[in-house]
Amino acid sequence: MKKVVSWIHPSYRDLIIEELSNNSSARTRFLKQMSISGVKLAISDTGGESGDRSLPFLMDDTSWILFKTRCVELASSTKQYEQIKLLTTLGDAVKQVGVLDVKNKIRDIIFDVCNAISATWNSGNVEISSYVLSVFVRTSTYTKPLVPMPDLNYTWEEKCKCVNELIEYFDHGELSVRFYDIAEWIDFVDVVSASEPRFLNQVDFPNSYIEDFQKISSIIEDELDYHFDEESSEALREKIDELEKMKDALETIAAFSSYKLRFLADTKIKVSEMLDDLNRKADLLDEKDRIENDFEGSVLEKDEALNIEELFSDL
Repeated sequence: MKKVVSWIHPSYRDLIIEELSNNSSARTRFLKQMSISGVKLAISDTGGESGDRSLPFLMDDTSWILFKTRCVELASSTKQYEQIKLLTTLGDAVKQVGVLDVKNKIRDIIFDVCNAISATWNSGNVEISSYVLSVFVRTSTYTKPLVPMPDLNYTWEEKCKCVNELIEYFDHGELSVRFYDIAEWIDFVDVVSASEPRFLNQVDFPNSYIEDFQKISSIIEDELDYHFDEESSEALREKIDELEKMKDALETIAAFSSYKLRFLADTKIKVSEMLDDLNRKADLLDEKDRIENDFEGSVLEKDEALNIEELFSDL
């Protein structure tokens, strides 16, 4: 059974790096089996006592081939959050490495990794979150030629289905609005509009979705009519976070400049007004909590002082 060590002391880690750097067979095993944390270590540009250690395990063409092969394996076999860690690690390395030849090798690896990730998404009908897609797009810009975008149709259908279900439930009075579901759909639109606008043209966005946005506007405004009388500032802050997300989403849609979506401007104004009101309420609750805590603290100090006097009363 393979054992995994998640953390070791930095000084011991440096000894292991030195050993692997000097032992070809051990280094080969490491490159074939490394995790994403191992990728980060192998491609680190600074390290060691003096900070001048760079790419400790990538010493020759064979090492680079093994490194690339393992990166592609990880891209094909891990979950989205791990794929994002891998992409971020490789993208950061491209920015930090100064040697052009090394930079180009990392770009080639990113090209293959992006294609491997895209293939897993396409073959498994995987719904891609807006954040995951944004990292994929950002990292893929380092490749030459640019990596093709993954198939977005399944993800689009799933996100539209989620929004349509929300609208349907709300129409039946069965559900309070989930702002994050709507905002995630619009965030996805934002990423796609910047990276693959042809797709939005293909699905006729926003023209074929005007009715949906009219219903979403009604849902939002109906929710704003609710009186938020939470007893804690934490509860209000959670609602504020949701509304901030929704406000950003409305601003994203406004960027499409469709005259058919002008009604959303009024909705955004109402959201902004509600945010101002909730922030005031939350600030007042915070101040109230602070005053109560200060009072309780002063009472406690007084009690403690009295207890000390009683302790020495017989002396």
